[in-house]
Amino acid sequence: EDGTMDIILNTDIVFQVSQHFVWEKLIVDGDVSRNWISSDISDNGLFIILAEENGRLYISPDNGVTWNETQPDGDNDRPWICVKCDGDGSNLIACYKADGMTTGKIFTSSNSGSSWVERQPAGAGFQDWRSVATDDTGSALLAASYGARLWYSANSGSSWTETRPLGDTNQNWENVVMDGSNSQRMTSVEDGALYYSRYGDIATWYPASVGGGEITDARWKIAISESSYMIVYVIDNGYMGWSYPIWSSDYNNWNLLSTYASDPATEFVVTINGSGHIMMMLFITSDVTQKKIFKSWLYKQIWSFSEQNTLCFCSAQYSF
Repeated sequence: EDGTMDIILNTDIVFQVSQHFVWEKLIVDGDVSRNWISSDISDNGLFIILAEENGRLYISPDNGVTWNETQPDGDNDRPWICVKCDGDGSNLIACYKADGMTTGKIFTSSNSGSSWVERQPAGAGFQDWRSVATDDTGSALLAASYGARLWYSANSGSSWTETRPLGDTNQNWENVVMDGSNSQRMTSVEDGALYYSRYGDIATWYPASVGGGEITDARWKIAISESSYMIVYVIDNGYMGWSYPIWSSDYNNWNLLSTYASDPATEFVVTINGSGHIMMMLFITSDVTQKKIFKSWLYKQIWSFSEQNTLCFCSAQYSF
């Protein structure tokens, strides 16, 4: 659980991995530019799944040495938005956004991407999926639909139950996360608030009180550790004079973590390792030549950073 293996997806160049900021370029289906949008990695760092926006999905069983395309929805380019895997990379979930009048879709795999099953909630109709999450076994799933509802499955997507943090209303849900044991879940509304639910009660959600009050007008990026010991997210509304503050929590006891990232930024990503000890934030400042990676060890306020001026970050993940 040392978080030594990191992933960065670059929206216009390549996929990269590193061990302690020593970055290695990996070639996925040819050395060409791709619009990478999402990634996930197994606990041991061997299995990797990544998604190309308006393109294809790719999987690697050997930490990026070899790659294979996997086709949940046939031999077609799709507007993929989020991919996740369970602890050993055997159970996968992937979703793509709506495209015009064409609904978005969710797919699951129980054999590391060898085959896939479509998992739309029964009777849900048109969906614009934006985020999915899974526990460490692939049994519990959470899915967010933009302009619509949240859905929960306890049986790997065979059936779904609508869950309502804000009652019987449609919302612009943009993020969902779940810890490894499905004991804590979090979600956020675009330009809105952050909510969490705990343990077996998927029906009850609470607004997160951050810094002494509920924040209701922010964009969020959320990450949760395997044990839910630490949660990290970023607010980009200039709260308390910070452009992109990082907050951490052990079960909703929030603390502000200082970083160097106090300059205005246009894009950002946060991630955390399985034990909650190590955090990483990637961001691009309003001066697009400044693209930085920040990493904190032992969930404290000491951060290191590296410049990556050729990158446009969109996703980052840790192995344990």
